[in-house]
Amino acid sequence: MSKFSIFTLFLASIVVVIIAELLVNQYVKDPYGTHLQASVLTAGQTQQIDVLKGAAGSQQTALPGSRQIVQKKFNAIEFETIKAAGFNNNEILQINPFNGVLFDIVDIHDFNSVPVIQNNLLQNNRNRIAVFYQFQAKDGALANEVYQYLKDKSKSLMGATINETNSFGTASFYLNSLTEKANTFLVVKQKENVYALAYLKEYHPLIKQLIPLLF
Repeated sequence: MSKFSIFTLFLASIVVVIIAELLVNQYVKDPYGTHLQASVLTAGQTQQIDVLKGAAGSQQTALPGSRQIVQKKFNAIEFETIKAAGFNNNEILQINPFNGVLFDIVDIHDFNSVPVIQNNLLQNNRNRIAVFYQFQAKDGALANEVYQYLKDKSKSLMGATINETNSFGTASFYLNSLTEKANTFLVVKQKENVYALAYLKEYHPLIKQLIPLLF
């Protein structure tokens, strides 16, 4: 064999060894291949982004065909409402348990259809100048029943008459009592809300400003 042939074989052997070492080193460093790792990483990132988008979207949109149930809030008489109507800081609202007698003259002990909240409006923390009764009907049909019930009970009161003026809300009436001439008694219905208000007659202008704030 010539010297040239021996040199060629030797050179080829060296090249094979070098290539083999490169392949082994690359496999140890990156056994799955750089391209495969990049694909897995990209897929993982895409999946994570899709999950985040899905989570954000679920907070903003409802499922197709689903029905969202919205519970209506009862508009309670609060101190901020009283102030907005023009009452000053000398008045406070005091929650009292309802004793079953509306306006202290109309017995409705047999009434148990809806919760009743009673707030006394006190001046200088001692003088009661108004009482607000709130009947939490929460739907129009029940509010109609409550309003009619209060009207019938007021009609049946001895020595009293009603005047259904419908001046406020969707329906309203005054209860006129022969024994309580210093006070005004007013029942107001507006959609699902029913209120009964007793107050000294001198505060009627402020009550007229208060009622629209409840609706």
